[in-house]
Amino acid sequence: MILGDFTPSPLRNFLSSYVKLSAGHILLWWRNLLLNKLSRIKIAKLTSFLTDNADLIKQQPDATSSSVSDTDFSPSPRPQIDGPLPSRYQGL
Repeated sequence: MILGDFTPSPLRNFLSSYVKLSAGHILLWWRNLLLNKLSRIKIAKLTSFLTDNADLIKQQPDATSSSVSDTDFSPSPRPQIDGPLPSRYQGL
């Protein structure tokens, strides 16, 4: 038995966020999420927070203006992994 297959790790959790799930797994995930009482409470609190603080979340039109025009602070896009992991990630 290889311990790496069953041991949770931050790197494994990070890489799993880039794996595309099948439609069946997504439906199962949503079903389990909505059946869990604590998850429903957290979703309700998040929805309430987002509704109450919408003005804080929206970006103001003049907030993007800067005196330095060549500086780009936009986030880089997340890479998508649709196939097998590169060899350096095998065995994690």
